[in-house]
Amino acid sequence: MTELSASWRDTPTRAAIVDFVERVTTEGGPEQRRHPPCEKPMPIELGFILGRLAEMAEADDSLRAKQPWKAARTSLETAAARGWTVVSIKNDWDTVFADAPAA
Repeated sequence: MTELSASWRDTPTRAAIVDFVERVTTEGGPEQRRHPPCEKPMPIELGFILGRLAEMAEADDSLRAKQPWKAARTSLETAAARGWTVVSIKNDWDTVFADAPAA
């Protein structure tokens, strides 16, 4: 870090940045404790389609063993089992944007 920031002036801000980067790269803890943001989120349209197919399969037992309804249900169940956050813009709008400033 010091090589990259050698041209920076010696200020409290520089010291804070260097200190932070050194701490998180050396004392960050086990990989399992880190929670990076999703780098490739599912497109909204795909999330909507999977959710809608799963809803259709819940309402009609005959669809549960057929594709694409089976794949949609399996995908959402797998995501939930892995602890991934699955958000429905339709149903979770207020939760997703709870901290957004009022327009």
